[in-house]
Amino acid sequence: MHSSPGKTRPVVFAVATATERKACASLAHTVDATRPSRFLQTGLGPLNSERLAAQLTDIRAAGLVSIGTAGGLIDDLPAGSVLLPTQILRRNHDTLPVDLDWHGRIEAALAKRFEVRTDSLITVDHVVREPGQKRGLNAATGAAAVDMESAELATAASRVHIPFITLRVVLDTCADSIPPIVAVALDRAGNPQPLRVLAGLLRRPGNLPGLLRIMARLRTAAGVLRQVCRDGGGALLDP
Repeated sequence: MHSSPGKTRPVVFAVATATERKACASLAHTVDATRPSRFLQTGLGPLNSERLAAQLTDIRAAGLVSIGTAGGLIDDLPAGSVLLPTQILRRNHDTLPVDLDWHGRIEAALAKRFEVRTDSLITVDHVVREPGQKRGLNAATGAAAVDMESAELATAASRVHIPFITLRVVLDTCADSIPPIVAVALDRAGNPQPLRVLAGLLRRPGNLPGLLRIMARLRTAAGVLRQVCRDGGGALLDP
């Protein structure tokens, strides 16, 4: 896919949240880009692959990148780890491939600064909150990390015959619990809802320590994501 025609067709970067989109904003200014970029803020999963495929067709996408954060499922995947999976898994054990040529170029670009992990990523339809659930998911599937979007995005890319890749930065580790208040921190479109968070803390102030921990993790992940987009922008925009 490296020398595909139609260089005006954009590479689409699918993000779940506004925070992820902001962290990836430098892609629009990549100096050595061979194609333009386009962002698609999907909101939090689960997603609809048919609807996504129609959007990709309308955009005339040349390639699709699922980019953002993920939860770690294994001990040796700390917060801030860069994950460039070679395959995406579903709970039903389906395996979805990525474009390996594109994957190789991105991995080479990022390896100058980062230790790039290529372990499998699994997509599920709910937030995996507790360490026991995370370890159980790893034991059942062998996946090293989890998100809620990549499998449907991979399916959408396959439907319209464009290359697909996923790039994730670990937000919460397998030892982290995600406090319930996180569920109200974003709306369905992935935009922050600070008033909801404040109201939730007034009702349950005991959620504050866990929320502060996850917010610190998010700042770390967003910083890594920004650097990944700066270092790997040329390769990410060259499917």
